[in-house]
Amino acid sequence: MRDPRNDDFIGFAKSQWAPWLICAVAVATLWVVYSRVLPFSDGFLGHDYSLFVPNLVSGFIKYKVNGLFSIPWFSPAQCGGFPFFPDANVPTFSLPQFLTLIVDPVTALQVSFVAFAAIGFLGAYLLLRNGFNCSLGASLLGAFIFGLNGFYAHRFVNGHLAFHAFALAPVSAWGVLYGLEKGWREHVIGICTLALSLGVMFHAGMVHGIPPILLGIAILLLVYAILGHWTWVPWIRLGAGGLLGMALSAVKLVPLMALLKQFPRDQYALPGFDSIANAIWLTAQTLFIYPPMAEIHAHMTHGSILLQKHEFQYGIGIVPALLLLIFLVRQAWKPDETTEMRVVWAVWGGGLLLAIPVLLNYYNPWWSAFIKSLPYFKNSSSLVRWYATYVFVLPLLAAIILDYLELPRKRFVLFFALGMVITWAQAFNNDLTYMTTVLGRYHPAKQVAFWNKIKFGEEQPSIKFMAIAFDAQTFQPVTPIDRNDAMTDSSSQIMCYQSMMGYGLESFPMLPLMPKPPLSIVGEGVLNVKRPECYLYPEENACKPGDHFTPDHLQTAKDFLFYKDYEFNRPPIHDAAVVMSLLALVTTLSALAYALLKKDQSLSRP
Repeated sequence: MRDPRNDDFIGFAKSQWAPWLICAVAVATLWVVYSRVLPFSDGFLGHDYSLFVPNLVSGFIKYKVNGLFSIPWFSPAQCGGFPFFPDANVPTFSLPQFLTLIVDPVTALQVSFVAFAAIGFLGAYLLLRNGFNCSLGASLLGAFIFGLNGFYAHRFVNGHLAFHAFALAPVSAWGVLYGLEKGWREHVIGICTLALSLGVMFHAGMVHGIPPILLGIAILLLVYAILGHWTWVPWIRLGAGGLLGMALSAVKLVPLMALLKQFPRDQYALPGFDSIANAIWLTAQTLFIYPPMAEIHAHMTHGSILLQKHEFQYGIGIVPALLLLIFLVRQAWKPDETTEMRVVWAVWGGGLLLAIPVLLNYYNPWWSAFIKSLPYFKNSSSLVRWYATYVFVLPLLAAIILDYLELPRKRFVLFFALGMVITWAQAFNNDLTYMTTVLGRYHPAKQVAFWNKIKFGEEQPSIKFMAIAFDAQTFQPVTPIDRNDAMTDSSSQIMCYQSMMGYGLESFPMLPLMPKPPLSIVGEGVLNVKRPECYLYPEENACKPGDHFTPDHLQTAKDFLFYKDYEFNRPPIHDAAVVMSLLALVTTLSALAYALLKKDQSLSRP
């Protein structure tokens, strides 16, 4: 590989400001391109913010009413009452949620977008520079490609807020590779960094995004071995950090699994491409150029849901493909050399792991049935998000290849400059018209006004009515995109947007909810409000999913309708998970602080 000490390839290369300057260019590019839809000029946001903005405001209310150190297990804001913190779509412990304590939800989204874009670039740079020991130029190019990837940006502006934590993927890999040949401090820092990254991802709601990232880390570790670093230490770190990250997430993981037991979401058939060749070709176009939606829809079969254009925004630009092609051609022309068997096995292993996202999106009756029978995959409606593995890995491989080519200085500068310009041009010319022509849009004005009233004490939030939206002409129930905004009018939307119960609420035990005040008597003498604990732990609370509060629990129902916490029965594993996550958090932060402090002291000694 190119000697990382030979970094005088361009005028400012030795300046400590080079990474910060390129980071600023990457973040500024993302902001210029995507701020025009975050929000649009008329105030609208991407369609799925109709789920996440109400959730952010509900989380703000729960903090306001119950305090910062309470866990908001339930909320009356949607569906007549539903589990809140256990919901995978609720980012309770996340930067966007914490920012709503200070600024309105839209501003919180904008700040989070910029902050995590910068984290993504800097994490990729540190991983390449310190983890793989790449040259400055290759590290900057790889980080620039990752920083401008379309997956992060398009997911964010379309309202898939959970995927803002995808920017932590390089940070988590850095934790696995940082300072492997040094002392215990580096091991502690690496394990804690990985654990915290995974914990943030899980608490942000990026449940389906973590396995593709772990797959990407495994691929990178095989690349690390192929480069001559044969050691089990990073794999041990990955295991230790993964277990600690799971402990940090246990407080949300245990109730989430209980909720999925009631709503397994296994009714959706998995879509897939009709041949391996089409899967490879269309995936390559999606990654390196732009998703050809007409061809994708023509060759993707069997899905229960038509996947729109935003689901195929994984662009990383053409540069990684060009560098990979140059590398393969050069390898083909190299004279035959004896290759160690362990290198051969590592190459084959990496290739097989790289094939997994493509294979998961190939449809064959027996193959798809097998995938759908597996515990993790059966809860999915599609597996195209596994392409995120490529978004994570390929920019880093491009940087490693650039160094591996060992180009003369002038040619290296040319490749670096062309790579930066081409990547920037492709990112800057991103087409966002599909957000207005294919997808609906959501206006957050009601939620922002509601947030302001609550923040400044002008309104006490509560639920006074169970609402259903009706068509003005046919008088039939409808589901407008802003139906979850009923909470701003002190109502809980019965026909809510809650994907945990299915995109069409297929699993929602709606009856006997009625469009009446919540303390009205409905059905067989129950109150018109759900008991959300029955969705989590029905046996412990002597009820079944969808049960209502009874008149005997009138005061508890009243407290719930004012967003107040209340006691409920839970199994021992629930309380154990809470204690485990608290202990894991204290241990992780204490160990990280101690290791950093000791490192600083060691550096300060003569």
